[in-house]
Amino acid sequence: MVTPPGALLAGVDRAAFAVGLGERLRRAGVPVTFTALGAFTEALGVAPPRDLPSLYWPARVTLVDDVAHLPAFDSVFDAVFRDSVLPVVGCPDCVADWLVSVEVPLWLVEGTVVA
Repeated sequence: MVTPPGALLAGVDRAAFAVGLGERLRRAGVPVTFTALGAFTEALGVAPPRDLPSLYWPARVTLVDDVAHLPAFDSVFDAVFRDSVLPVVGCPDCVADWLVSVEVPLWLVEGTVVA
């Protein structure tokens, strides 16, 4: 249940991702059901999102069942994806530049053995 390479959420466990987003939505007052989480997880597998709109619409259609909850959904979606620290889409060079400026602890580097 991992999203294939090349997709927006490449390598991400779809079920864990859906549960995490669902929990954020619940805390914002959107009553997300287990059935909705399953439908969203399935939607991510059928059509892996390649950009924010192709993630937004399956999430909105499966996780929101009342128009009254749309403002809370949009607020959470924006906070998670549009207002994130790293750009999600649109500027791969921006991400590369940001990553170059970040100092990664040696123990996080793959293959490094900490004695």
